[in-house]
Amino acid sequence: MVLSFGQWLKHRFRGHRTLSTFLAIPIVASTLLGIAQKWLELGFYSLASTALQLACILFVIGVGAFRKSKEWSPPDEAIEESKSAYKAVRQFNKCWMALWISWAALYCVLLIKEVCKVAIDIPELVMSILDCTEHLGSESASAACFLLFFVLAFRTVNVGDSKGMGIPWSIAIVYVIVSIIVYGFFKFVEFEAGLTVFEIVSAFLGGLILMLFIGRLDDRIILAPFWCIGIMYAYPLLQILFGFTKIQSDSLPDDFSGFLSNMKVVLLSLALPFKLLLFVLVRWMLEEGILFWYMKVGRNLMDHGFEKVSDLLTHEFDGAGYPLDEDTLMAQPDEFDTPESLFD
Repeated sequence: MVLSFGQWLKHRFRGHRTLSTFLAIPIVASTLLGIAQKWLELGFYSLASTALQLACILFVIGVGAFRKSKEWSPPDEAIEESKSAYKAVRQFNKCWMALWISWAALYCVLLIKEVCKVAIDIPELVMSILDCTEHLGSESASAACFLLFFVLAFRTVNVGDSKGMGIPWSIAIVYVIVSIIVYGFFKFVEFEAGLTVFEIVSAFLGGLILMLFIGRLDDRIILAPFWCIGIMYAYPLLQILFGFTKIQSDSLPDDFSGFLSNMKVVLLSLALPFKLLLFVLVRWMLEEGILFWYMKVGRNLMDHGFEKVSDLLTHEFDGAGYPLDEDTLMAQPDEFDTPESLFD
């Protein structure tokens, strides 16, 4: 029996209340840390908040962001009947693993930077290298999101005589390399205006890629709940806003610079629950075989849907686009009478 998302939450998390608590813990903890910084004048808010976020990401990886289990694989007979769908799911898992590893590496760099700010006075060159490494982690995560979207949107494995395109690892790698080269150039020549514009554009592209990925999860074949997808659509907005926190200029007032710094920490804190919700949604898709179903039925519909819909409409509509009369329809072949024929 395949469980709906709500039923699966009740089984795994004992209902939505436990899930809400699971997602709210990072926000509540970050808020308490902010109060400690504001009223108790404790300057470790950014450090503690970043450490909390990294711990949550490592926890997700540890409990099985991509751990294999019997529930994650279709039965043997399904593998024999739908090898292409099974291979596509495995490709998705590889990209999913790359995304979480990129996020973990990004937050590790952020934590190192916060420790350096609090504990030691490091040279400017070292800080520039850490900034480049942070950008590398962020762009790697965006590239992984693009690969996840690509696996969901296009045929990437061979099916019979139809050749799959495979995972475009080379495109993702080239994108990351070009991005880090341009960022490093602006950083080391100290071209602040160019660096600011580039970071804003990179954040916009990252948000756009993330929106494309979430949009694929909104497919009705996957049957993800509307409330979950609706919440997830706010995540790309945070990604785009994050780019504006990188604005740097000596002419900026100290108050505005402090506002941007605090805004960066707040956006990182808000982004964590979205990551956790995305993890829960994808975990449900994998455990209940929803992703396998999507790769099998959705791919067939994408490859042959237009042809079959065209045949269906040809039998039921005249040349002017009006429905045929009932007597004419009764005389037509009945092979298109059921929606199941679309998936043959």
